[in-house]
Amino acid sequence: MKRIDIIINRSVDEDLISMLEKHNVGKFYTKFVNVNGVGTCGPHMNDSTWPEVNIAYVMYCSDEEAEKIKVAVRELKQYFVAEGIKLFESVITDCI
Repeated sequence: MKRIDIIINRSVDEDLISMLEKHNVGKFYTKFVNVNGVGTCGPHMNDSTWPEVNIAYVMYCSDEEAEKIKVAVRELKQYFVAEGIKLFESVITDCI
């Protein structure tokens, strides 16, 4: 089992969902809106100095689905090269 974390600029939120639907993956997720932080694309603090804001998705899925999600996110990144789109993958060894 894998945990996939996807952190994106708010501007590509609908595009991410469309891409996941196109690849028929990522149907089950938890979505965190108005996520602030500093990453490689700079500060996203949702304030007057740094008005950008992120959205984070957390998904638990099979190894096979995780690979398909990564393909979908890579494809999305091809369309939005300048936007912040990051995917992190973790292996889940125990699930109760």
